[in-house]
Formats: sequence, structure tokens, C-alpha cells
Amino acid sequence: MGYAHDVAFLDTWHSFALASVETIDRLLHAYIEAFYPIYPLFHWPSFHERVRNRDFFTDRGLFASVMGACALVQAQELTTVGHVFSALPGSSSGRKTEIHFLAASDAIPRDLSSAHSLHYLRASGLLALAALHSGQTTAMHEYLGRFWTLSSAYGFADESQWPQDITLVEREERRRLFWSIYSLDMLAVTVYGKTTSVEDANAHVKYPQELDDPLITDHSYVFSAEPSWFKGWTFVVDLTRALAKNVVHHRRRNHSVYSGGLSCLREHTSILPNSDGLVVNAMACYHQMPPQFKRDASRATTADFEATLIDIQAIRIRVSVQLLCASACLGHNGPDIDAKFDCAEELLSLIQGVDNQLPRVAMTPLAHYMVAIVQEFTNNVEPLTTASLRQRMRSVLERMEVLVSGSETLRRHVTELLRGQQSSIQRLNVASHE
Repeated sequence: MGYAHDVAFLDTWHSFALASVETIDRLLHAYIEAFYPIYPLFHWPSFHERVRNRDFFTDRGLFASVMGACALVQAQELTTVGHVFSALPGSSSGRKTEIHFLAASDAIPRDLSSAHSLHYLRASGLLALAALHSGQTTAMHEYLGRFWTLSSAYGFADESQWPQDITLVEREERRRLFWSIYSLDMLAVTVYGKTTSVEDANAHVKYPQELDDPLITDHSYVFSAEPSWFKGWTFVVDLTRALAKNVVHHRRRNHSVYSGGLSCLREHTSILPNSDGLVVNAMACYHQMPPQFKRDASRATTADFEATLIDIQAIRIRVSVQLLCASACLGHNGPDIDAKFDCAEELLSLIQGVDNQLPRVAMTPLAHYMVAIVQEFTNNVEPLTTASLRQRMRSVLERMEVLVSGSETLRRHVTELLRGQQSSIQRLNVASHE
């Protein structure tokens, strides 16, 4: 029955795929250049070989993954210093962009008992990411839900429940996929108030091996003395987890649940992470990182792709560390409001400084966290009693709006968040003239 459904599905989409081969190749080339350093969801040598052999014409799961990757590329306005993808196929056509998304979604079986392939999990994750990068928040939640439903059905969050006969390549792809979508889940929790899908205590998946793809085969790892860019990638995952915990901690501490009928919970907030401890631990780990990941890369695009991969991680690490420090500083209940403004302004300056150094795809999640942190700040510093403080607040909000307004995609991401902050600016303008 499943095979017959696969044949019928592939027959339906075969003409589209056949007519789109050149477009697919170009989109996947864009994926490896700009998306892969952030979302390394494929073991590229083996994936590229299957694409080159056109296996997606006959493999429904692979078709779902390929279309998902294409949808992600087309969902993001992709501009990097020295390489502008403004002429990507479909970049100016909503219809072409949506058809890859639709194809990937249609490829995922509605009957979950038929969706046990890693490809379907990956396609669900790719569509959630595509929705994030196109500003479609509802769709992001929908496909995150599909991903975690499949994950629960097949024990994806626990390596001991994975099939015993999978290759090392698939094992690494699974680890990369899990932590990539886990990071997206943490972003959704932090920025959009989503409920956590998998708690840390229930995530029994190791980090990926810190090895470049050519050093991983189906049956062996080839270890190298040179640090891989994956070392930086996994550290960013660590920082993201710490950042999300920190922001959620402050939000819970200030939430009405702690001042309402469940006041007994106040006695147990010590189980939540300590901001200063998180920052101290993060900085200790940062200082232990190889020097390649601590250098001040001026721009993460060079002729040397391996160097570019490391430079991208170095910039992401620097911004993520600053985001974590800012979340701790802005969450403190201390009286020094000027120090909090200094912290917010330092964060905005850093984001502004690296905005043209990274692919837009890398800036999108960082911008989300920036908005969430500044929003927490604005929610917890009013009332502002002096004209100088009101002016600083207005400046912070306006600078943030300018930072996210450089891209239509980012404007869509933060429209709802900015709407509330525009009201804050208007209130401050009124107060300044009273």
C-alpha cells in the first residue's frame, strides 16, 4: 500500500521535478554556500551524489528532503558580502517559492506509520526553518509540531531507540538534525512563548562528531589534529541553550504565576539557572576554544570555503556570547539602570557591526534573540522618570527597528514584537513633552 502511494505521489510530481532540475541544482548550490554552515542537515558528499544521480525521482523521502532544502533557500532573502543571490530562481516569484514548500509538505505522508524515514523528519525540520525565514510564524509552529510528533513516534530524542543498523553517516545526520531543530525550538520558546518540546533531561542525543564531512564514511571516522568548524557550531548550540534558559528564567521570575495562587513555586526557583553562573561557565568555555574561533573575522566570505566556515562560526560565537551576557545584564533587578542601557546599546552596536559580515540566514536567529532580549529590557525598566532615560529608551528602540528593517524578511519576523515597542516609543514621546 505504501509503495503504491509512493509511486502515485512521484508520478504526480515527476514532471515538475524533471522540469526543475537546473533550478534544484542551483538552489542546492546556494544551500551549501550559505545555509549549510548554520543548518548542516546533510552529509554533503553522500547527499550530493544521490542528487547528482537523480535518486529523488524515485525516492519519495529523498524528494521531501530536496524540496525542503530548496524551500528554505527560497524563503530567505540571501545576501552575503561579496556574493549576492538576488537572482536565485524564484526569488521574485511567490508562486515558485511556494511550490517547493508545497512539494516537500505533500511528500510527507499524512499516515505517520509510513513516515519513519529520516528524510521525513528532516523535511519537517526544513519546512519549519523555511517558515521561520519567511516570517510565517504559524507555519513554523505547525511544522515544528510535525517534527516533534514524528520524533516522539520513533524515539528520535533518544539514540538508544535508533535503528541499530544505521551507518555512521546517518548517525551524524541524525545528531545534526536533532540539535538544529532543538535550537529552533529554543528560539520559538524564547521569542514566541512556545512550550518546550523536549526538556534537556529527556534529550539523549550526543552532539555530532567535530569532523568535516569528507572525514566521515558509512563505517569509519578519520580524526584530524586540526579543529573542524563543527567545534564552533556545537559551541553555538551550547550558547543558544544557555541563552534560552536565561531569558525564560527571567520571564518566569517576572510572570504573574509567581505572584498568584502558586506562590509556593517561589521557594523552588533555585532549580532554574543562575544568570551569572551561566555567563561565567560560557566565558570559561569560550576562553578554552581554539584561537580560530576567537579571532575578529572582518567578513565571513573568502575564496577559502573551509576558512569561511570557521569565520562564520567565530562571528556567531561572538554575537551569541554577547547575547548571553546581555540577557544576564538586562535581567538583573539591580538599581543601575544606566548600566542596563549601556549593555543594550553595546549589544545593538555589535549586531550592527556584524550585520554585513554574515549571510542573512545566519543573522535571522540572532536578530530574533536580540529583539526578545531588548523586549524583556523594555518591559522591565518602565517607568522612566527622567527625560534623559526616556531619550535613551527611544534611541534603543529606534536603533533596533533600523537594524531589522534592512530586510523585508526580518521586518516580517518581528512585526508583532515591534508593534508593542512602537507603542512604547509613542508613550515616551508623549511623556517627553509633558
